[in-house]
Amino acid sequence: MPKEFILLGAVAIFGTTNLALFLTPVQLVTLALVAMLYIPCLSTVVILVKEFGWKAPASISLANVASAVLVGGLAFRLLALL
Repeated sequence: MPKEFILLGAVAIFGTTNLALFLTPVQLVTLALVAMLYIPCLSTVVILVKEFGWKAPASISLANVASAVLVGGLAFRLLALL
């Protein structure tokens, strides 16, 4: 799933391309940051599964999602202070 689908999904949900009507600039930056970090590359996961089985790609994907949520949370808190 390409990362662009995150924004397309938001456009479909809100029914407009002007996402600033529904999200603050801090929320938009946080959305972009988390979307950029959390989505694992599918081809990389497939190669890891072939090489190492399911344990390695599962733990890497979980760590990827956890770090994206952590970075997104920190970014949201820090940007909200500005």
